[in-house]
Amino acid sequence: MRGLGTIFNVITVLIGGSLGLLIGSRFNKDLNKAVIGVNGFVSMVIGIQMAFTSKNILIVLISLALGVIIGEIIDIEGRLQRFSQHMEDKFGRGEEGKFAKGFLTTSILFCVGPLTILGSLQDGLTGDIKLLATKSILDGFSSIVFASAFGVGVMFTIITIIVVQGSLTLLAGTLSGILTQAVIAELTGVGGIMVISIGLGLLEIKKYKTANMLPALLIAPIIVMLLTYFKFI
Repeated sequence: MRGLGTIFNVITVLIGGSLGLLIGSRFNKDLNKAVIGVNGFVSMVIGIQMAFTSKNILIVLISLALGVIIGEIIDIEGRLQRFSQHMEDKFGRGEEGKFAKGFLTTSILFCVGPLTILGSLQDGLTGDIKLLATKSILDGFSSIVFASAFGVGVMFTIITIIVVQGSLTLLAGTLSGILTQAVIAELTGVGGIMVISIGLGLLEIKKYKTANMLPALLIAPIIVMLLTYFKFI
């Protein structure tokens, strides 16, 4: 059954998020901060590993630069913040802005990695959900930690998962010819920088508008395909 991987991912995030909400009250502020800090360090390591997947860092640089310009112009972060605030007003009473932070942080962490892209394509093309099942379990455990710190906003990440992974799965036949190894390498590199950005925010070193980098995930494949067409790579 096509799409089963995304359904499984949604279930693991809901279960993990629910557990996080149940045990979160037992975590004191210092413990929450320590656990989030650990996730920040791990995110940095994962992001660096992903970034080094790139075969041409100039493609990553240009993609991110153009992506941020587009993201700032159309204010992706602001729109997501307003959406998160609207959801917080309805479902996150008393969370004091944690809803938006949890939603945005986990949406990017759960949806920009290579497992999202490759797993969704594999699911759509062959019905094989091994990669998405692995990702789902990782997301489920992460959801426990993030929900304990940020609250119910983490569980609403399932909206992002459904939209991103569901779309990739449905479009798998079309995208399989486009997402070559070269494209995936640069997509992973761009995603890595975004994960590093999230890590810096979790560690409270520097808060960047990571969501405004999202257009870079569309620009990178275009650059790679153009360079391939003109035989520059």
